[in-house]
Amino acid sequence: MRSKLLCLILLSFSVALFSCKKDKDDSLSSVKKNIIGTWEVQSVTEVRYDASGKQVDTRDLGVNPGTQVRFIDQTTVNDGSIDKDYPYSLNETEGKATLTIDNQTYNIRITNGTMTWALEAEVINDSYSKSVITYQFKKV
Repeated sequence: MRSKLLCLILLSFSVALFSCKKDKDDSLSSVKKNIIGTWEVQSVTEVRYDASGKQVDTRDLGVNPGTQVRFIDQTTVNDGSIDKDYPYSLNETEGKATLTIDNQTYNIRITNGTMTWALEAEVINDSYSKSVITYQFKKV
C-alpha cells in the first residue's frame, strides 16, 4: 500500500512538473515578460524576394557599434543613440507578438537573450516584390 501511495505521489508530481505550457518565443506573453532592459543592436539585414517568393538578394545594412535601445517599462523605450524616449505598444496578430514604435510595426520574438524585429514591406520594383528588414539585438 505504501509503495502504491509513493508511486501515485511521484506520478502526480511528474505530471505537475512537466505539463506546464511553455510560451512560444513570439507569443505576446513571452515578449512582455522578457522585453524590459537594455538591448544592443547586433545586425540589420535586408532580404529581398521576387514575386514567386524566391530570395533574390541579401544586404547587410550596417550597425553603428554600441547602438542600444532600452525598454524602460511596458510603454516607454529609449533610443540610446539620441537619448530620446518613445512610446511603444505590444500587440498580438495571428498569435504572434508585434511591436509598434513611432507608427512602425514589427514582428518581434525574444529567444535566450536575443531579440529580433522583422519589418516586411511590399515593393513595386522590377527585380523584387517584397523586402524583409531584420534587426537583431542582444540583451546587455
